[in-house]
Amino acid sequence: PMPLLGPAVLKGHLEARGHSVDLVDLSARVRHRDRFRGPRRHQLGAFFGRPDALRAHLDGVPDPLITAETEKLVRLGRLDRYETIGFSVSLDSALGPALCIAQRLGRGRNPPRIVLGGPVFERSDFRYLLEHEAIHAIVLGDGEEAMEHLLEGGAGPAPGLEMRSMVSTPASYPLDRKARPIFERSDVDRYRALGQKIRAWLPYLLTRGCRYRCSFCRDYDNVRYTYTPAEKVVDELAFLKRTYGVDAIYFGESNINNDEAAVRELAELMLRRDLRIEWGGLGTIWGLDDDTIELMARAGCRYLSIGIETASERLRQKWNIGKCRDLSEIERRLARMHALGIRVNSLFIVGFPHETEDDYEETIAFLETIAPYTTTVGATDFDLVEGSPAYVRQDTFAVRARPRESRGRYAFLERHVAFDEIGGVRWEEQQARSAQKLARLTRIARLRVGVPLALRLWREDPLYPMRRAARRPYFDYDIYL
Repeated sequence: PMPLLGPAVLKGHLEARGHSVDLVDLSARVRHRDRFRGPRRHQLGAFFGRPDALRAHLDGVPDPLITAETEKLVRLGRLDRYETIGFSVSLDSALGPALCIAQRLGRGRNPPRIVLGGPVFERSDFRYLLEHEAIHAIVLGDGEEAMEHLLEGGAGPAPGLEMRSMVSTPASYPLDRKARPIFERSDVDRYRALGQKIRAWLPYLLTRGCRYRCSFCRDYDNVRYTYTPAEKVVDELAFLKRTYGVDAIYFGESNINNDEAAVRELAELMLRRDLRIEWGGLGTIWGLDDDTIELMARAGCRYLSIGIETASERLRQKWNIGKCRDLSEIERRLARMHALGIRVNSLFIVGFPHETEDDYEETIAFLETIAPYTTTVGATDFDLVEGSPAYVRQDTFAVRARPRESRGRYAFLERHVAFDEIGGVRWEEQQARSAQKLARLTRIARLRVGVPLALRLWREDPLYPMRRAARRPYFDYDIYL
């Protein structure tokens, strides 16, 4: 729903060192090209979402649909004019198109150096992608030092740089030394046009790490957290507002209120400097008292995405979900946010291993309870994440991961770790049950939360239903503003 932050920070970092950098946001360009209803609207996923065809295409047996769409993407981004191209990959599903584009460019007259990076490469081991000849390197974690090293022809290893001849670990560049992000104004305008209310967000890195240790999360051991200094944050947010005319800022990290004192310091400085920009991000209920919530609202906070996960006390204890300790307190604080104009996206997970019907019904009942204070609901089925405690200590959580069917350089085609419950149901039945639970929760959320939201948007903008009928907006983050 907004430009990626990593490439914008890299642009600021590298241009300060004399390099020329262009940002080419193919996601924005494709969606803007296909923004009206029509036969092309959802074809991109169909082109690259066929595992057998994609595997054959990358193995040298061209697929006509993939070939044609790859050429369109290359032309759309004018990608055949660069010496080095870095792909920032935020979703596993984007790896297929990225590899097809890299293969196509690698066969050109002057093939560029192709580097892969982005959030996906912090979540799993993708070194096998270097088996694709067109891929020169992979960047793990923050890319400032790795990309600077590559562009300046450095020899030997660099933090976060993984190549065929070297193995690395994810790099972490200090937040207080991060460059000011530089976005492309045209991309910001495209994202604005693709929103429900024609308003634009820009991302910003406020903090890193998470104080909680949920057992399903890969960041279980990343409990040390740091913050970008408040003065630096406010200076750079003022620059983004002035330069791009942005409507709101999205703090895109695991938990913006890791440290309540740091959040209060930032909010007070925003008020003192009269910044007047709306903002939001991922947060937790625990660590937000009434005074802090009120201060955040006065400083412009209009959106929080709150991970509730489950209302089952048994599951919260088993999976160490310490950010949701008291359901009545969660309800009270959500009501307080709602009264102060902070709109909440409540997040749930269904299909935990060995989740009982009673566990699930508790979650459904709690969703019904908080519906009046929730703007949107996000729900996913349980994912056994590589590196999480549940994956590392499978016997403790009574699960058994199955060997991956997709191996070698096509392992990315298998996006989920299949697992069986020890002493319970097999993967296939677990998937079927989770799908049913997810469908029911989604129906309830649509009725209790979605209908009131649509009525509110209609009251705010009488043309909203007509615009939605003609051009279903791709993104809805601006509905919180």
